[in-house]
Amino acid sequence: MSQTSTVTNSHTYSTVDVGNVFRRFRADILMIADSSGALLRSKAEEYAHDAEYLAAKGYLKKVDLTLLVGDVEHRAVQYFPNERTGFCL
Repeated sequence: MSQTSTVTNSHTYSTVDVGNVFRRFRADILMIADSSGALLRSKAEEYAHDAEYLAAKGYLKKVDLTLLVGDVEHRAVQYFPNERTGFCL
């Protein structure tokens, strides 16, 4: 006897959820830009703005931000809306 099942999940996120997630992304990318000097603050602001705009329009589901020192990954974070917490790391 075999059994087959199909599951479909659909999630909608409000602009508040998206705003909360990308506010955290903005804070992190600005902190990295300010502390490392690897990225101009103005460019980090542009990236944060673009990411939030694209997510709010439904074109961006998540953003990965990876902090590298040389070729070594020190920290990687994913930002995306989550029903329970508003974001997930």
